[in-house]
Amino acid sequence: MSTPAPTPGPNDAPDGPARLSEQQVRKIARLARLELSDEQVHDSRVRLSAVLGFMETLRKLESVADNGCAAGETSPPGGNVLRDDAARALPAPEDLERLRALAPARIGPYFAVPKVLGESAS
Repeated sequence: MSTPAPTPGPNDAPDGPARLSEQQVRKIARLARLELSDEQVHDSRVRLSAVLGFMETLRKLESVADNGCAAGETSPPGGNVLRDDAARALPAPEDLERLRALAPARIGPYFAVPKVLGESAS
């Protein structure tokens, strides 16, 4: 018994969903080690088809127009902004003390932070 084709819903992509067959959904479920009822297969078919429709819509978008970077690029068109690796003077002691006062916990002149590696801190 075959299930009728899913009808587009409010969550479907604007251009309509890419249609998955019932057989494809059952194969995906089997690969994911899921046991789905006929109703769940139908619902999954509609939802997965909608996701694929959105993916197709995203594929059509041009990222260059949006952010100035071609697909795969991670830096802006002008390149990375780099500065010289030069030593700078430390802030004045009174400024350091004002910064230390903002810390939630201190041990002497140092910030106290919770232990995150090794034995649990409980």
